[in-house]
Amino acid sequence: MTDQVLRKYLEYVIQDPKKEVLFLMNDLIRYFRSICVNYQFQFWKEQEKWTLRNVKLRHSRIVLYAGLLFLIMNASKERKDKFSYISERIHYTPLEKIASVYADNGDYSFDKVLGIYEVFLRKITDEEIRNSLQIDYENRYSNPFYLELKVSADSLRTELTRFIFSMRGIWTDQVLEYLIF
Repeated sequence: MTDQVLRKYLEYVIQDPKKEVLFLMNDLIRYFRSICVNYQFQFWKEQEKWTLRNVKLRHSRIVLYAGLLFLIMNASKERKDKFSYISERIHYTPLEKIASVYADNGDYSFDKVLGIYEVFLRKITDEEIRNSLQIDYENRYSNPFYLELKVSADSLRTELTRFIFSMRGIWTDQVLEYLIF
């Protein structure tokens, strides 16, 4: 089933390998933005759950998003068979996807991503920390766990953004520009 869905998304790329995987990329961006809008909408209804949801969004949802996004963008590198490249890696976990793209490009900074994510998982699975994050929005900065996880999330976003910008001239301008506009 996954193969059929992927074939549909990459139909134009299969027919013309010079094209980019923009249809899938567009849906991925839309999906991630929908999650963000939903989180914002829920904020007005359940402010006390905002901090925990925000921490998850800024860690696990970012990693989920970046995993597929990096595969799509990395497929732009002079590949004649983008479908095979993506389909061989689509079943990887999000962290495995990111790691494979880092490795494919000779960037050995993936350990930063892994370290940040490991801290997040250790904190978020601690029941005391999870419970302490059930605070209202106005008090979020008085919570040391939230502050630590916010810094962690900012570091994750900084590293992933650094990697994307380092790929300029390697990934096609079309996929980089499409990501922004």
